[in-house]
Amino acid sequence: MNQVERSTALTCEFVLHDRASDYLRADHPRLQELRRRYENHPASRHSLWSQHYLKTQLKLDQFRSDNAYLHQRRRASNESYLLTARYVESVDRLGLLKKLGDDDAFGNYLVRANGCRAVSRDLLDSVLEINFLNQNLNLSRLQNPVILDIGAGYGRLAHRLVQAVSKLGSVLCTDAVPESTFLCEFYLRYRGCETKAKVLPLDEVEREVRNLRIDIATNVHSFGECPLDSIRWWLDLISANQIQYLFIVPNGEVLESWEPDNSHIDYLPLLLARRYKLVAKQSNYVQSSTVQRYGLYPCFYYLFARDEQS
Repeated sequence: MNQVERSTALTCEFVLHDRASDYLRADHPRLQELRRRYENHPASRHSLWSQHYLKTQLKLDQFRSDNAYLHQRRRASNESYLLTARYVESVDRLGLLKKLGDDDAFGNYLVRANGCRAVSRDLLDSVLEINFLNQNLNLSRLQNPVILDIGAGYGRLAHRLVQAVSKLGSVLCTDAVPESTFLCEFYLRYRGCETKAKVLPLDEVEREVRNLRIDIATNVHSFGECPLDSIRWWLDLISANQIQYLFIVPNGEVLESWEPDNSHIDYLPLLLARRYKLVAKQSNYVQSSTVQRYGLYPCFYYLFARDEQS
């Protein structure tokens, strides 16, 4: 089957939501193909994302539930959702919370806020991240920005960027976990985002981004789950393509790898060596110490810019 035929076949399957489980299965030929292709890639040296981890933490047809991609109900109450929703609404200069909405497709956990609006961690995280990028890079006013989403998972942020940024050029999604590429292809087609969101398999990303003008690279809760060797490969890719800005969200506050022996290594020196300087760092709940303490999964946002002068 050639690329056009494969794309057509996938599209036909994606539109049938009630038959999604027929596609989202571990023995699907597309997933098996991606596993073979990724096996010996230098960025596919996993620590946290082992096959055992995937088997215990991810159910393919419920990929938006509380799982490997987004913890939603672990150490999180409905009250923390409501507190976070009120905070997000108060800082949402783009008005995305009302504009985007959400549903419970593929196991997504929803909480009703203000008696009617449904919110999820997918939605709340995305609104805060896009507002941060807009605050620091004027994202909503950039002309046709191109974003490379590294560690894109099932395509959460890409879906929201397509919804939220009217002048978006494109968002390119890539991941070193074959299950993520498989799900991202499915989800972005399911959401009708494929005209502006493109999934780049790991073994194609280096070739595909060469000579492209990419404005921003994003990495949300991904580098902190990778060994240093994998992070180094991605940073070399970013540097070689002279991507101007890099947005990183670690799982906590510090920029550390996750090694196979469960140790952690500071990867900030790798960024500095590639001439990326820190231009912004803040808590995701920067305007409220209360929400930082009791809200959903507090973390930090880092924005780096390429230093052309050094």
